[in-house]
Amino acid sequence: MHLSPYVYNTILRPKFTIKKYTKKVIEEVFKLEGRKVLDFGSGTGSNAFLFGPKEYLGVDIVKDRIKFAKKRNPNHSFKLIKNNKILVKDKSIDFICIFATIHHIPNNDFKKYLKEFKRILKNDGQIIVIEPVISEHKFSNFFMNFFDEGKYIRPEEEYLKLFKKDFITQVHKRYRKGYFYTELFFSAKKK
Repeated sequence: MHLSPYVYNTILRPKFTIKKYTKKVIEEVFKLEGRKVLDFGSGTGSNAFLFGPKEYLGVDIVKDRIKFAKKRNPNHSFKLIKNNKILVKDKSIDFICIFATIHHIPNNDFKKYLKEFKRILKNDGQIIVIEPVISEHKFSNFFMNFFDEGKYIRPEEEYLKLFKKDFITQVHKRYRKGYFYTELFFSAKKK
C-alpha cells in the first residue's frame, strides 16, 4: 500500500522520532555541520531539518514525495532521481545519508546506486546508513516484515556485503527503535 506523503510523514516519520533516534545516533559519531550532505531516499524531506539548507540535497525516485518535501522545506533543495542517476557533480558530496531506504531496494538495483555514490563522494567522504535489520528479536522481525512496505529487510551481514566491493564498512551501533524495530547504524568509505 502506497501512503500519501502527508500520512507517511505524520505517522511513519514524525519529527520527534527522528530527533530521538536518528539525530542522536548520528551526532554520537559524526559532525555534519558545514559539510555537503546528500539524503538518499529523502522521501517527504522529514530529515531535512537535521541539516542546514545550504549543505543539504534530498533525492528520491517518488515525484509526489519530492513535491511534498519542497513545499514543506522551501529553503532546502530536492531533486528527483532519474534512471538511477543522481544529478550532482563528481566528488562533490561529503556525506551520503541513507535512512530507512535500502530495505526498499533489491540488491541489483542498489548496486547501481553504489556506483553513483562512489562517483559523487569526495575522496574522504562517507556514507552513513541507518536501516531496519533482521535480528534475534523474533517479534520485531515479524512486525517489520508484516507492516513495513520495504520488502528487503536484511540481516546485518547482507547490508554490509552490498558495500564490500568498493567500500570499507564500520558498524557503529545496533539498537532498538521503539518496541518494534531493530536498527543497524554503520558507515562506509571508499577503498
